[in-house]
Amino acid sequence: MREEIMKYDPPHMHFYQIDPEKSTFKFKLKNHIAAVTVESDGAAGSLVTWRIYYDYTMNPLTLLKKPIFNTAIPQVLDGLVKTHGGTRLQPE
Repeated sequence: MREEIMKYDPPHMHFYQIDPEKSTFKFKLKNHIAAVTVESDGAAGSLVTWRIYYDYTMNPLTLLKKPIFNTAIPQVLDGLVKTHGGTRLQPE
């Protein structure tokens, strides 16, 4: 997957989108954009928030991919926690 950086302000935020033209792994997401922000948690730590937005099109195959997508993101986050420390919070 190839990403295009849209805005980068280290260490506070990172906005990107998937570049479907350059990606070898094809996502069927339309108008994808992701925002990763980092802010103080007020206790000598940081809160990292990763938001992903995309247009949803009703397609039966898309429904089958949702569990894969919902599994992949937590695995990436768990890897970040393992490498850098911290705790992964569940979405509200």
